[in-house]
Amino acid sequence: MRVKRLAAAFLVVLLAACSAVRGSETPGPAVEATRADAAARVPATAVPAAPVALASMEPASADSPPDAAGSYLLDTSTGALYFASPLLDGVWSPDGGVIAFARCCSGDGFIDLLDVRGAVARRVATGDVRDLAWSPDGSKLAFVPMNEFQAGTGVRVMARDGSRVQAVVSHMGAGDPRWLDEDRIAYTVGLPNADEPAFYLARLSDPGQQRRLDREEPPGVLDPRVIFGSPSADGAWVVYFDGPYRRGEGRSVAWERSSRRLIELAPRLVLAHWAGATHRALLLSIDGPTGLALAEVVDFASGRGAPVPGGFESRWAADAQTVVHLGYQCRDGAPGGETEVFATIPGGPGRNVSRTPGEVEYALAPAPDRGAVAFAAKAGDAGAWRLTVADLGTTAVHMSFDLRLPVQLRDGAWSPDGRYLLFTLGAGPGGACE
Repeated sequence: MRVKRLAAAFLVVLLAACSAVRGSETPGPAVEATRADAAARVPATAVPAAPVALASMEPASADSPPDAAGSYLLDTSTGALYFASPLLDGVWSPDGGVIAFARCCSGDGFIDLLDVRGAVARRVATGDVRDLAWSPDGSKLAFVPMNEFQAGTGVRVMARDGSRVQAVVSHMGAGDPRWLDEDRIAYTVGLPNADEPAFYLARLSDPGQQRRLDREEPPGVLDPRVIFGSPSADGAWVVYFDGPYRRGEGRSVAWERSSRRLIELAPRLVLAHWAGATHRALLLSIDGPTGLALAEVVDFASGRGAPVPGGFESRWAADAQTVVHLGYQCRDGAPGGETEVFATIPGGPGRNVSRTPGEVEYALAPAPDRGAVAFAAKAGDAGAWRLTVADLGTTAVHMSFDLRLPVQLRDGAWSPDGRYLLFTLGAGPGGACE
């Protein structure tokens, strides 16, 4: 079932945060920064040509939709569609000016940086890499180089323009770097299905050294359950998964910093999305006995909670008051049903935003700065897909495109200012009733 596939995908994310560690300082492997820098960067004359920039392409429209696989940008102010990259899963810089793309695990990988405002795409490095992460101020990009066995070999950082590559640490099995501030980067080591993945902290100001974060109870400020969990905007509450996952011994908990109390959450395997600068969290989880995806809004300030429909297909809207979620009606367990998008005030009735015949895609994407939501659905049995941007306030469709390939939307699809929507074609499975 689709829910089970969703659960498996989210477990990969949860497994990176499932164990907790903190401890003593341990020197990391020696790093020869000059050699690492040379290996990570390639002279401009040797770098393969980057994809065609936005400015040199005629924008597509609803009358002439694109039909090539890759990543696209929808300018919601004009309705124009632009080809961005043949790669998937671009990562917006915090200011929305650059999208970073990476190719991995094929032996001919690279990093492309697309300047959205200047419509310029540049290939800044070659080699298989993954796990791109922008620094909080957007001036640097962290990434993990991969070896021929598709294992991470450390954490590297480059400047926003692709220059000044620094080997922060060389560590076999490294992955999933997370910036704590402009100097400190936390990362994991180990396979995601291990019982006890290890967590480490490295500093740009002290390259080649790492601190292993060993487990303690209750968690401290450097505990990876805090780093890799879901903290509220003010850090007063953190929701995270505690303990080894594979043996089924872990639990989902909420931790209050001021009192250092732990509240166990049920069911387990919780992901949290906080409503802006509040203590209200949308908790997405999987019910153990049934395997169904569940969603609940909990106000940790008052302790009150309210279930909402939609499971993993639920997200906060920009107003931090409304939960947007997908509903789907199958026809006798077969494809060809109907996709519905709802807006719900927790504890109140749902309001239908849009109804589209066809199969639901795996994600929807509320805009970050206004009352709009993007979603995609397969239009019945015809094989065409429809990408829609709807207005949550008036329930009116802002724009809609029929496309020939599967559409994939992911978290972080919108630019920070809400103008551009980044989506992929040809990358998504379909079928809510499988």
